[in-house]
Amino acid sequence: MSSDNPNPIRIDISRSSYQFRVENSKTKDVGIGEFITTPVFSAGGHMCLIKYYPQGIDHEYNGTYISLCLQLLTCPKSATLDYELGLLNKYGRPAKESWIRSANTFHIKRSSTYSWFMERSNLESDYIRDDYFIIVCSISVINEPCAMLKNCSIGVFPNNLAEELLALLKRQEDTDVTFELEGENISAHRIILASRSPVFKTKLFGPMVETDCKCIKIDETSCF
Repeated sequence: MSSDNPNPIRIDISRSSYQFRVENSKTKDVGIGEFITTPVFSAGGHMCLIKYYPQGIDHEYNGTYISLCLQLLTCPKSATLDYELGLLNKYGRPAKESWIRSANTFHIKRSSTYSWFMERSNLESDYIRDDYFIIVCSISVINEPCAMLKNCSIGVFPNNLAEELLALLKRQEDTDVTFELEGENISAHRIILASRSPVFKTKLFGPMVETDCKCIKIDETSCF
């Protein structure tokens, strides 16, 4: 492609990974519905942060669960975030039961909140070591395509495949096999017959088929 005719399709992907150390004892006085935040971090040129609710968001559960919220702070245009959010266990390894992977389209101030991220008792028994635990966030940002691609429309084919196949047969276009039956020739398409019948598939594409066999004679004793 010449330099004076640049490709109008662009995809811009950037991946960022962060770990945040949370001191558990300093969150004891944070009430239900209240949160502390990580430092603001950058992902693909967008600024994000994570809100941590030590007693959860919902008063209904009386502090049984912790909650996490990923929020996009700055976004000059919409962006799709493919992200992983989770905790490291007390041995410093990712734990599947605390791992979330999702993809969402974010606009400015858009957030993804996980109200029942984990029971607080599980956090204290399996994730806290020496009074701290680690939140991990890994984000791939796919920026919105350029306007030329954004504004184009994609047509949807009508749901009339059966009618189209019948019309194709009637027009006799690109037929590649003929059946001779009682003195009459009937033309057809091998691939369509084979897709509809395992018997035809063996007859037309099996290991014993003759490569130059384009006419098949059918009599009363033929068995397909």
